Amino acid sequence: MIIPSGKLIDTALGGMESASAVLKEAEEKKISGFIGISLTKSGKNTTGYLLYKNGAICGAYYIGETELAGEEALNKVFIFLLNPDAVIEVHTYAYRSSTINIDFILEKYPEVVLTPKKTCEEYLQDALEAARTEEAAKRSAILSELDTMTGMPRGDTSNATPDFAENIEEPERLKEEIEKLKLTSLTLLRQISTGGKSETDVDALAEKKILELKLQKGEEELEKKRKALEELEKTLTEKETNLRVYEANLKSKEEQLKREIEKLGNERTEISKAWVEITAQIEKNAENKRMIEKRLDDLLKREEQLLERERALAAEGERLVNEKRKIEARYSELKNEEERLKEVARTQSMRESELAKKEKDMKEHSMELAKREQEVEEQKKILEESQRKIESEKKKLAMEREEIQKERNYLTAEREALDRKSQEIEALRKQVEERQKEITEYESALAKEKKNLKEIESRYLKKKEEMEKREAALAEQEKDLHERESALQKEREKLREMYDEIITKEKVLAEKEKELKIYEDGINEREKEIENKLKEIEKSRAGVEEENEKLAEERARMEKEITKLKEDIEREKKKVLAKAQEVSEREKALLEREKELETLEGQIKDKLAVLADAKTKLEEEKKANEARSAEIAERENEIQNKLNEIQEREKALENSIHAAEDARKEKEKELAKREKGLDEKEKRLQEKMQAFAEKEKEFKKNLAGLLKLQEELEELEKELNKREQTLDKRENEIAEKEKEMLEELKAKEDELAEKLSALEKREEALKEKEKALHEKQLEFLKIKESLEKI
Repeated sequence: MIIPSGKLIDTALGGMESASAVLKEAEEKKISGFIGISLTKSGKNTTGYLLYKNGAICGAYYIGETELAGEEALNKVFIFLLNPDAVIEVHTYAYRSSTINIDFILEKYPEVVLTPKKTCEEYLQDALEAARTEEAAKRSAILSELDTMTGMPRGDTSNATPDFAENIEEPERLKEEIEKLKLTSLTLLRQISTGGKSETDVDALAEKKILELKLQKGEEELEKKRKALEELEKTLTEKETNLRVYEANLKSKEEQLKREIEKLGNERTEISKAWVEITAQIEKNAENKRMIEKRLDDLLKREEQLLERERALAAEGERLVNEKRKIEARYSELKNEEERLKEVARTQSMRESELAKKEKDMKEHSMELAKREQEVEEQKKILEESQRKIESEKKKLAMEREEIQKERNYLTAEREALDRKSQEIEALRKQVEERQKEITEYESALAKEKKNLKEIESRYLKKKEEMEKREAALAEQEKDLHERESALQKEREKLREMYDEIITKEKVLAEKEKELKIYEDGINEREKEIENKLKEIEKSRAGVEEENEKLAEERARMEKEITKLKEDIEREKKKVLAKAQEVSEREKALLEREKELETLEGQIKDKLAVLADAKTKLEEEKKANEARSAEIAERENEIQNKLNEIQEREKALENSIHAAEDARKEKEKELAKREKGLDEKEKRLQEKMQAFAEKEKEFKKNLAGLLKLQEELEELEKELNKREQTLDKRENEIAEKEKEMLEELKAKEDELAEKLSALEKREEALKEKEKALHEKQLEFLKIKESLEKI
């Protein structure tokens, strides 16, 4: 069965207290992972696993002399937890980059799945009782063997606790028993030398054989003890060398950690400098934005002034149109008067005397019409010139509108650039937030490391107490050294993990530094672009001011021309009124003549009777009148032709006036369309300004958020500095404690060396005693042989 390692979160040594603490912590933290127990003794590896899901045991697995799983492995693993030489490790799968799920392991290995029937404390108590009974059984078996070897009864050892010191005392007891055997053998020899065989000789021989057997067993036991002591000495020397190597590694790791802390401090200062530069850049952008806003306001004011000019010109055009309509109405009145004059001329055509006058009037009228036609032509020319001026003014206005449109496009581009700038600032804010999250994660990791160091310190104190309690015996010191070795191994692993985490964080910080440099270069480039755009805006502003001056001059010129046109129109009005008065006077004269003609007709009727007598005279006069009438008809035809010419001229004038009116109407329509377009553009500009104001508000909000973020970052930096100071203090304290621990270790090692030397001396003494025993055994065999011969 292969169980993934996951993430190591805690380590401990075996024993009742540490095992119960680890199990309780796993239940409180509700881990989803496993607790692994391992032990390496005389080249054999023994491992056990307790699988956890949300703080509850859900599986068990054991590999030792046999391989067990499920309920069978559970009791064995709990017994294994109580071994003080075992190493306990807590692993979890519930971390950010984890791809392992405990359910997947349970599905893959269903034989390990179980549902615990008791609590962890109950299982530990049962395991403790089982271990005690097993140890008591082993001890009773060993003591019974010793009883059989020595023949001496032993007391009840069911309640005895396993202790390696008693195993060391066994050879002493054996030596005492051998001394007793020697004394008994000497007494036997004395008895043999003083007297012959007696009844007690047989008993002595039997007792002698028993003593020989006991001596052989004692020698075998002593040999075993000697070998065990040699093995123990080898393991102690190996552990001593391993501890020295580990001490050197710890010192190198400590130096590396100090270097990493210095690097982190330098990186923090660099990040603070980068943040100051970013804030300065943000302030510069805000100032640039204020300048652009001021320029926008100036352009809007200029646009409003241009719109007012357009409205004034439109009003002036409407006024000119009204004047033209008035002139046309007056012209129509004059035309009606001419028609009426024509009718009057026709009625008076029969009258020769009045025809001459009428002819003169017609000539004068034609002259006046010619003059009027010339005046209308001049007025038309003046109107055309005014229209041309208006067209040029409109073209200039169109050019100004195009320039304003260009300026608007430029401003929209500036707004888009500002929007992009705000988006970039937002991205920077997110990067800062991510950086803050990383800093918080790093702080949490530091806090965990502090916690681990505190736990290591507490474990060290516990181990120190245990060492002080077990200093009396060599076996306890060996256990203590083993615990120390395992704890140091765990600390080495933790330091390795810390080193790996620091390396990964260093890489992340280097990447972030590169990103900040790239972003800084981008900000500098954008700042240059904004400066260039500002220069272009200044240039366009100067051009707009020049155009405004030109427009003002053109406007003054237009106003002068309009005043001239007004004066000309007033003059024409006066002339038309004068002519109207003349026509009315002529009309009055014609009416008077008609009345005179009526009176003359009455007189003619009265005189008809008189004239009847003079018919012949009248016929002659008639003929003469016919000849005159032919002449009059010719004159009338001439007058009619002249009237037709006048009418054609009037029609041409009307057509030209209508064409001018149509052109004026079309231009008015174009002006109306342009006014609508300007209104629509104004609305769009207002909408854009509103959108720009909203974006500006968002930008200000983002800026305020960034400033708050900056304050929070400064506060966080202060807290980090405080924590760094506390960490430095804590690290110094830990270093001092480590020095104290190392000094205590050295002292303990010296004590162990002294004890080992004492043991070696005792072993040499034992060897000498063994030699003496061997010599005495040879003497005893010689005595035995001599006894057999006897």
